[in-house]
Amino acid sequence: MFDFKRILRAWRAEGLISRMYNEFEEMLDIAAEMLDRARSTLSGEMSPESLWDLMRARDKEINRTQRLIRRQLVEFLTVNEGVDIPACLILMSIVKDAERLGDYASYLFKSAYICRDAAKTEGFAEEIDRLWSEVASMMAEGRKALHESDEELARSVMERENPIKDGCDAMLQKAAGSHVAPERIVVVTLISRYLRRLAGHTANIASSVVNPVERLDYKPKD
Repeated sequence: MFDFKRILRAWRAEGLISRMYNEFEEMLDIAAEMLDRARSTLSGEMSPESLWDLMRARDKEINRTQRLIRRQLVEFLTVNEGVDIPACLILMSIVKDAERLGDYASYLFKSAYICRDAAKTEGFAEEIDRLWSEVASMMAEGRKALHESDEELARSVMERENPIKDGCDAMLQKAAGSHVAPERIVVVTLISRYLRRLAGHTANIASSVVNPVERLDYKPKD
């Protein structure tokens, strides 16, 4: 039987694995911060120029951390015998999802250069606000589920993925038939796609709490 608590104990044990896990959680925190700042630009509250340097630095930090964790994992597995291999493999997998969370938050931020208040577009603003809040909440709960090895919460996070994806797809269909200014529709379309991917990668991370290595990114079996 898969035992995530054992995996978590391995991650939190003293030494390199523990440091790598802490670095992974920092990646999740940075991605959440980036998503919040992207929201402030697309709602017209802040200009993208005022946040460019910070967002670029955060994106680079996530990328550097991902590469560092991967390199450390390979070196750790190479020179140590009797280590918890599943714990290392799971961390190797979900660190990529954390990196993608940062990427999509960055893409959302950059789309503000096309239309700075696209999230306020008439006919779409309410749905964008709802889906964005859902994704942000999902990411926060996914991190909590992982940190606390809470299987019930992790399953709940995974169950939120499909409704968010359905909402994003519906918004895309609506955009296809809209007569709103082209630059606004372009960004509304990007928002629908990027929020959808953020939900997917968050569900992948949550899957590590309930699934063994071979079923990462899949729905848990009953």
